[in-house]
Amino acid sequence: MPEPWASRLVLEGGGKVLVDERDLWPGKQYTTTVLLVRSEFLQQHPERALALLRGHLAATKWLQDNPGPARTQVNAAIEQLTGKPIGQAVIDRAFPSLNFTTDPQMASLAKCAGDAEALGLLKLEGLDLTHLYDPTLLHKLQP
Repeated sequence: MPEPWASRLVLEGGGKVLVDERDLWPGKQYTTTVLLVRSEFLQQHPERALALLRGHLAATKWLQDNPGPARTQVNAAIEQLTGKPIGQAVIDRAFPSLNFTTDPQMASLAKCAGDAEALGLLKLEGLDLTHLYDPTLLHKLQP
């Protein structure tokens, strides 16, 4: 289960961790969320796409550099969106399991797509995932 649900299951439901998914991936890195825009949007609104990417880079850097305040602000946002915060013990257990990065881990995304196809959840026939991600703008904005 992704966080914070894995931590909730352990702390609130008495669950036990049998396998840490990070152990199944090279370098313990895999993607769970990727920021994407449609090619058409990028072509029609390049400055908006750049602004979105700049915001993503700044937010990711802030999350990396400020784990304590990040926990507080993330939980406040969860409370605002859902009407109820996540318990502090859950947040404290979940955050060290998260890796906020601007690296989309495309190899793991391709593997996840292949696994989903093998399970019958996704049809990749005719799809070329190699064009899903173009790092040009990301590399342009990173130091």
